[in-house]
Amino acid sequence: MGIKVLGWVRAAQAASLIIVTQAAFLAHGAAAASAKLASVVTCDEAAMPSCATLGKSRIDAGKSPKSGIPTTKDGGTAFNFWGYFSPSSSATDASLQSDLAKMATPTASRVAKSTLVIDRVRASLQSVILNGGDSLSAKETSCLSKLKSTSAWPSTCAKISTEQTQMLFRLATVVVAPIDGADRFCTQDVIEGFPNAAYVASAHHIQVCPATYNLTEAQLVSTFGHEFAHVINPCALGQQLFKVSPTATSSDYARCDSDFMTEPDSSPTDDAKAVEQLRSTKTEWSVGDASVRLFSELKGCDILRPVAGSQVSQSKLFSKTESCAEQVNIADYKAEIERYAVARQPMFGGSLDKARKSVLDELPASCIDKTNEQFADAVGAKIVSLWAERSNWPKSTLQTAFLREQSESCLYADRPGYAADNYPTGHIRLATALNEAATARRLSCDAVHTPKLCPLELTLDESPSKATVNTKSKAKAGSAK
Repeated sequence: MGIKVLGWVRAAQAASLIIVTQAAFLAHGAAAASAKLASVVTCDEAAMPSCATLGKSRIDAGKSPKSGIPTTKDGGTAFNFWGYFSPSSSATDASLQSDLAKMATPTASRVAKSTLVIDRVRASLQSVILNGGDSLSAKETSCLSKLKSTSAWPSTCAKISTEQTQMLFRLATVVVAPIDGADRFCTQDVIEGFPNAAYVASAHHIQVCPATYNLTEAQLVSTFGHEFAHVINPCALGQQLFKVSPTATSSDYARCDSDFMTEPDSSPTDDAKAVEQLRSTKTEWSVGDASVRLFSELKGCDILRPVAGSQVSQSKLFSKTESCAEQVNIADYKAEIERYAVARQPMFGGSLDKARKSVLDELPASCIDKTNEQFADAVGAKIVSLWAERSNWPKSTLQTAFLREQSESCLYADRPGYAADNYPTGHIRLATALNEAATARRLSCDAVHTPKLCPLELTLDESPSKATVNTKSKAKAGSAK
């Protein structure tokens, strides 16, 4: 990120699960909110439980008969985000504490089971990139394994583009690992047991709060479909990939960057946090989104070694979706350019034009938060739809997949303006999910395309000519394996 920001939480240089919406969800009690959403997508109000209902339900929605969500057969917890944040909930409530204690301490078997789901979500996105969403063949799986170990696409495998190679390699090598459940990221300043996940580019890993492993399969698919999308979005691909020295020691890091690792008040800088991520995760790879100075210093100390040819200057594979997201958010992009330009103006002798040009050179339209999030929402919606088709998910299963969007829409409707500047509004995010045909059909919704929705479409290079493939028609049952 530096100025190129990947993810949901700018300060953490991460693609967080949590910061989401301000608009009301369709089934919220307010008629005005329903009217807003109805103009985007037509949906049966019974498709999701209302904010009022969830506000009175337990954290584990499956244990609240009034929520309308049954206990899941996969053993996961249908986490009710609005039950966590709702003004009517209390951290001293016995049932809330009981549910959160269970969330915060997943069993080893539950972690193992959820990890398998996460790996399958990774494979689902790889299949979309390779063949538009069909199941991975044994040959493709073997090629992906060789790519991960050698960092090169085997010559014996079907030819793919440089962009596809980079996407697949970054997906294959990104580490998914738990962090301390007591971290604020996992408590949201309330109490331990909150499920959350974020892609941290500087350490090329997705950090996962322990409670996340206790989510239902559907919620895991929705969560990690979104997070893996941040790994391969056009902004991320435009940034340098680095190989982390396997022999670097703590003293090497300290010698290299000790002069700028603390703020004047002795608190850690963002650079220090990025370095700590590199140390603690023992990652093999890093994406250069931290400060220019940090990566320059670490390269100078031979801790980070640039990978030649790892940057993709212009994305072609998802160009339609990306172009749509950029156009939808063009006003926000222009406003962000101006904010940065004004801040940089003194560096260019007071010339706003020169400052603006320098920002434009560093911040493409693909790298603002709203565009990033809209892209990840489109990918996540596609992955959920693929799984719904493959497993023939019933309505109740899809309801758990969208509890996050629905519940957080309730949150931001209750607290107007929260995070509104950096993220798509709630009705757009929900409509993106419902716009997938398989999803809409199971929730009794009409899939409606509007200028503000950007469904996932990709262009695959096929010899001898290029073919444009819309994954809506390409996807088949069984494709999410």
